[in-house]
Amino acid sequence: MFQETVFGWIVAGPAKSENNCTVHSFFLNVTPARPSCFDLNDKITKFWELEEVPKEIVYSFEEKMCVDHFNKSVKRNGEGRFVVRLPLRENINTLGASRSIALKRFLSLENRFRSNPKLKQKYVEFMEEYVNLGHMERVNPGEKEEKSYYIPHHAVLRDSSATTKLRVVFDASCATDSGKSLNDLLLKGPNIQDELICIIARFRSYEYVMSSDIEKMYRQIWVSNTDTNLQRILWRSKPDEPITEFKLKTITYGTTPASYLAMGCLMKLAEEMQELFPVTHKAITNDFYMDDYLGGANDITAAEKLRDDVINILNTSGFKLRKWIAND
Repeated sequence: MFQETVFGWIVAGPAKSENNCTVHSFFLNVTPARPSCFDLNDKITKFWELEEVPKEIVYSFEEKMCVDHFNKSVKRNGEGRFVVRLPLRENINTLGASRSIALKRFLSLENRFRSNPKLKQKYVEFMEEYVNLGHMERVNPGEKEEKSYYIPHHAVLRDSSATTKLRVVFDASCATDSGKSLNDLLLKGPNIQDELICIIARFRSYEYVMSSDIEKMYRQIWVSNTDTNLQRILWRSKPDEPITEFKLKTITYGTTPASYLAMGCLMKLAEEMQELFPVTHKAITNDFYMDDYLGGANDITAAEKLRDDVINILNTSGFKLRKWIAND
């Protein structure tokens, strides 16, 4: 096949593996001279530099701080679930007051409910589930006052979603009266998963493929009680009820390190199982993109074993896989 590209014409096609002929590759620039085409060698050099696989992952200073903090503080509770600390880059005393702005945002949300009863119903159901699952709890009025941060929240509707039509988003970037927000104080952490293009390329190479995702992944990971006061919210289901303060007890969608903390727990789980389940360790480490699993095998028996092992290992830490799809 001949193809005209920005580098000129190239030719491509199949070659027999037993062919011992020497193959010469070349680029021919037949484009009329113009400033952007003067230095073809420079273009080719940059092209291959972009395509080159990094020899090692280099973390920034803050990313390294976040990784070190996670490794030192993460633990498992009696049920096997992960418990993490929020990685702070500076003292929480730099946070100012946040309750008044959170209250203003909540009252604005209630005004939205008045014009959209269906939205209110879904929002109430979401919050009731949060409470019933133990993912948030009321702040005890007699509880000793500690430095706290109140997170405003709002609704995002996703009609295309097969499972969750409504997601409550927590705005941890909302500034306090000192000008600082919770997210300003939190370290982000690095991306420790493979690029999506690499995961999909491997996925397409298997004869038998399967896909699923982790149900409510962030909310399967507990935040240490030491840090839950930094995840307070205001809520009531009816406007004639008093506004109640709650603490979010799990990783919260909308906080800066949420993605890294969740991925870190998944990688930690894979690391713990490496000796007993090397194939499954590799799958958990390499074949997840956030909470989505894209994996497979070239043998049906191996694919079934991999499926079962991934399910069983993730269950030990409360990660439940759902929405399974396969090509067989």
